[in-house]
Amino acid sequence: MITRSIRRGFIFVALGILFVGLPSILRAGEECEVIADKLVKPDDVRAEINISKTRIKSVKLSVEQSPIELKTVKIHYNNRADDEYNDVGTLQPGEQTKAFDAPGKKAGITGVTVLYKFPDDKSEAAVIHVLGCK
Repeated sequence: MITRSIRRGFIFVALGILFVGLPSILRAGEECEVIADKLVKPDDVRAEINISKTRIKSVKLSVEQSPIELKTVKIHYNNRADDEYNDVGTLQPGEQTKAFDAPGKKAGITGVTVLYKFPDDKSEAAVIHVLGCK
């Protein structure tokens, strides 16, 4: 009787780990490509990045040249409500944000608006890349 309880407990724990870890495992195989980019300068605090209608599962942002603190990221979808994320954090050159999932299985993205700040006064410019994951 005790062994049967232990066996059931083990099965429930294994299934729990599988279902919690499954989305991460599936996302690891996603292919992301740059669908737009924009050169930003310290004089501005806002970047509007227009994207020709592209269907994606999720969006990531990356940065080149200088670190940038991303205060707000707003993702604009075609025929869907916009998603807004606050206090995303500081990205170092070469780093990517976490994936921002599109509503539904796939959605058409039309643009991204970013409110940003350069954390140091030495930076002259940086490039923000928008990556679409299919």
